[in-house]
Parts: sequence; structure tokens; C-alpha cells
Amino acid sequence: MEQDWPQLPTYSKGYLKREKMLREKTLVDVKKRVKQTERMIKPAVENATAASSTAKQAEESADAVAK
Repeated sequence: MEQDWPQLPTYSKGYLKREKMLREKTLVDVKKRVKQTERMIKPAVENATAASSTAKQAEESADAVAK
């Protein structure tokens, strides 16, 4: 009975270099998009926080008037 050894793929240095460059380029692009998204979301979070604070103040005022 013969054992089959796994065939490992062999890659050229050029392929590995291109793969590394592509991976780095992709990582830079992803980081850029994350920063853009954070900049877009930050004002929305601030608005939501302000709205929540305003609603809380309104509720407290309504409770005070109701007493």
C-alpha cells in the first residue's frame, strides 16, 4: 500500500511579490474606507446623543409639570 503525499503548490517569487503588493493595497483601501465611514457616522452619533438628551430633559420637565 502506497501513501500519497500532499502536493504543495509552488509559487514563483514574482507571484508572491504581486500578491503582497495587492494585499497591502487592499489593506490601505480598507483603512481609507473605514475612516470615511467613521467620519460619516460620527455626526449621526452626536445627533442621536443630543436627541436623547433633549428627550430626557423633556420627559423630566413633563414629570415636573405633572406633579
